[in-house]
Amino acid sequence: MIKQSKQVLIAEDDIFLTNVMGKIFKQHGLRVTIVNNGKEALEAIKREMPDLLLLDLLMPVLDGHAVMDEMKAK
Repeated sequence: MIKQSKQVLIAEDDIFLTNVMGKIFKQHGLRVTIVNNGKEALEAIKREMPDLLLLDLLMPVLDGHAVMDEMKAK
């Protein structure tokens, strides 16, 4: 049986933070997807079903609160 690594979705508009977080998670064998706004986060959640979501609350296009509200509604 092949062990699949866990998927982490980082929704953050600060490039420095995404680079640091992404590097750390990848060093621990996790798959990482990075998006820059809430709209992209919702699309990635549907597509990838991440095991962990790191969500910035203050993002452009759609903020983190709106992302959470949308997830709760579904």
